[in-house]
Amino acid sequence: MGFLGGGADAALVSAIERSQAIVEFSPDGRILRANPLFLRTMGHEAQEVLGQPHAMFMPPEDRGSAAYQAFWEALRRGEYQGGEFRRIAKGGREVWLQATYTPILGFGAA
Repeated sequence: MGFLGGGADAALVSAIERSQAIVEFSPDGRILRANPLFLRTMGHEAQEVLGQPHAMFMPPEDRGSAAYQAFWEALRRGEYQGGEFRRIAKGGREVWLQATYTPILGFGAA
């Protein structure tokens, strides 16, 4: 077993990027970055999603729900969310994702 450090951190991130669909959000749910696997899964190009709210991937009937609001409130408190999530891809195609939403605490803090 080794310890991460130096180039190992970059190698780990690179390996994860090659095998996982990843999207990053601001605390208010705006899309900051999406990797090619995520974009391909959802049928979008980067310019179509960057800066847009996460709600663009939600079924319309769920966008304003109390459960959706609670989901984001929990993330802002730093609480991990995981499970199967129903999302809507480009063109209205339903996608079920086995996903984790993991807040990165202290990132960017001075």
